Amino acid sequence: MEEAQISEQTNATNPANPTNDHIRILLVDDHEVLRQGLSMILGEEDDFEVVGEAGTGKAALTLAMELQPDMVLLDIFLGTSNGLDIAKQLQRSCPNTHVVMFTGFDEEDLLFDAIRIGVHGYLQKTMPVDDLLSALRAVHQGERVIGDPHAITQVQRI
Repeated sequence: MEEAQISEQTNATNPANPTNDHIRILLVDDHEVLRQGLSMILGEEDDFEVVGEAGTGKAALTLAMELQPDMVLLDIFLGTSNGLDIAKQLQRSCPNTHVVMFTGFDEEDLLFDAIRIGVHGYLQKTMPVDDLLSALRAVHQGERVIGDPHAITQVQRI
């Protein structure tokens, strides 16, 4: 399994291009099959572009600094790495990148910790695909989004 991969379709000429019509996403999860599945789902949408994939926190930080994506969809647990710690580092090193936590855990403490550090979204892996896509679009528009399996709540200020 590769730790990091830059998407072949990435617009490498100017990764920080603010006029790019696509929402440029870096996928970070320690499960390769999940990353590939998300990449396929997002690839079917006209407004998303997966610019890279990472399986570790270290690879995520390296790719994010190199690619400067619009958004990082970040697993909360990355094997031995804590996704919340990675989120803090991403916010410091890539201040224009929206960080969205993506988790299979339904624990309020993790949600509150994520809100406290200022992530832009906290989404459940069990949510329907259409809700996930809507949530990612809302984050790109500047909303802070908390999603659970039953609803998406958009909040201007957390």
